[in-house]
Amino acid sequence: MILAHSELTESLHISDFEVTEWIVESPELFIQYLNELSVQINGQNGRFVLSRNDKELNISKSIEIIFSPFLLEINEKKVLSKIYLELQDIANDENTYLKTRELVTAIHQYFLDIEQSYSMTLSIYDDIDLQSLFKLLGVKIEVNSLSLFEILLQYMKLQTVLLNKKLIILVNTNSYLTETQIQELCLFSQHNEINILLYESYQRYFTKKIKTYIIDTDKCEI
Repeated sequence: MILAHSELTESLHISDFEVTEWIVESPELFIQYLNELSVQINGQNGRFVLSRNDKELNISKSIEIIFSPFLLEINEKKVLSKIYLELQDIANDENTYLKTRELVTAIHQYFLDIEQSYSMTLSIYDDIDLQSLFKLLGVKIEVNSLSLFEILLQYMKLQTVLLNKKLIILVNTNSYLTETQIQELCLFSQHNEINILLYESYQRYFTKKIKTYIIDTDKCEI
C-alpha cells in the first residue's frame, strides 16, 4: 500500500499488515499534513493519494485516523449497525431460522394476549425487524472490563473487520503508548492483518521493527 502526496519526494510504502512510522518534526508541516489527511478522510478534496496494487483507493472510505484513545467510541452507530446486520444474517441462517421464527411467533402471541385486556383493538406488523429488536435489547460490545490500550486495539479491529478500513493512522502514540505496547501493536497488526501508520512529531528509538520515514525540522525528507 502506498500513501503519496504531491509535495513529498518519496511516497510512504506501507507493508501489508505491518506498522510504519512517519515522523514530521516540522510543526508547520505536521499540522499541515494532519489537517489535510483529516479533511480528505471527511470526504473533501486534498493532495494525498492512497493506492494498492496501482489502484487508487477512496481515502474517506479506506482510512481511519485516531487522534487519542480517550476519544474513541467503540459502540458507534456505524459499528452497531454492521453488527446488527450480521446478527440478523445469523438469526436467519439454516441453523437458527426455526428458533427465530418461534421467537417471532411467541412475541406476536404475547401481544395478542395482553391486547385482550386493552380497551381498543390494536394491530402490529406481521413480521419483526430483528435489527430493531437488537437495538431495543441494547446489544453492544462490552468494554467495561477493557483497559485503554485494549479499547484501542478493539477499535482498530472493528474498523478493519466491520467497516473495511484499509489503513489505521495513529497520531502521536509516543504520548500514550509504552515501548512494550508498541511492540504488542506490531504483533497485533500482523495477527489481525491490519495496516497501521504511526504519525509522530518526533522520533523514538526503542524499536527497530518499524519502517520509518522522517521529515526533519528543516523540512528535509530523510
